[in-house]
Amino acid sequence: MEQQEQFRDWLRPLLGHVDVVMVHSPQLAETAADELRRIPPRHPLALLTGHTHLQKFRSSTNLVELNGGTVGGGGTGNLEKNQPFGLAVLVYGRKGGFDPVAADLVAIEANGGSAHAERLRVEP
Repeated sequence: MEQQEQFRDWLRPLLGHVDVVMVHSPQLAETAADELRRIPPRHPLALLTGHTHLQKFRSSTNLVELNGGTVGGGGTGNLEKNQPFGLAVLVYGRKGGFDPVAADLVAIEANGGSAHAERLRVEP
């Protein structure tokens, strides 16, 4: 909990000065994300996480939370677990500043190679 609060406190003065923040563990960013959902930043922010190897997308006012999944994390161990390889592409415009519009999530089955892609729109 202390590290979560330290991360939140570290992030606060950066709001409005950065467009994207990457942190490996979504648990570390949990307290900051909760606060940003309650009190939205004035300018859009993308919070990119990893660690879980599971794709996740969530958007709220001026906040995009995105975990692409795993791009080779676990190496060939994914073949035994049949865990899909995943990646995410954040689609954004620059007219008038950073403006996230959508996230494309792609999952590729480790054993067979079949893939699934989905575009998720960012809430206005």
